[in-house]
Amino acid sequence: MKINCSAFAESLLDNELFGHDRGAYTGADTTFKGVFERADGGTLFLDEIGDMPLLIQSKILRTLQDKEIRRLGGKNNIKVNVRFIAASNKNLRKLMCEKSFREDLFYRLNAATLTVPPLRERKQDIPLLVSLFLQESPSGKSQKPKVISDRVMQILMDYDWPGNIRELKNTLHYAAAIALDECIDVNDLPPEFFEHQPT
Repeated sequence: MKINCSAFAESLLDNELFGHDRGAYTGADTTFKGVFERADGGTLFLDEIGDMPLLIQSKILRTLQDKEIRRLGGKNNIKVNVRFIAASNKNLRKLMCEKSFREDLFYRLNAATLTVPPLRERKQDIPLLVSLFLQESPSGKSQKPKVISDRVMQILMDYDWPGNIRELKNTLHYAAAIALDECIDVNDLPPEFFEHQPT
């Protein structure tokens, strides 16, 4: 299971992570299992954990220590057995110094650290990522995935990708949606993409 911690407001993130019991709040007509329960027995990937509010961080820490959660509005704790993987594009040590990331949570999660270099330092990955992102693009799900011209591949290889893999993914999804043909060409790339190109 995967959850992007930066994609939700605090109250929604709490609900997505821990779930809620029926009647927990107005509109909670049914019980909802959060990602911790749904990931029980497996792995939960917490993406952009550096954006997680402190209150949620304390609940995550408690879950790691006690191996149980409590749904919003719930009266009972629920045992969960979940392996955690966390990622952040922020410097978590710096956030700890600024008191916006819990030190105890950092050391609890920091069993092994993998530093992934930015895309501009591993351009050999671009062709594989292009293929992957075109297959998973919204247009690729309902029809045969698009392909890109050699010229577009060269442009993608020459670009520095300040927005990293997310920028590549968004660029390709945009181009796949705009392209009238099976093959994505230069004219199908988003206009703002060229604004960041070196002259």
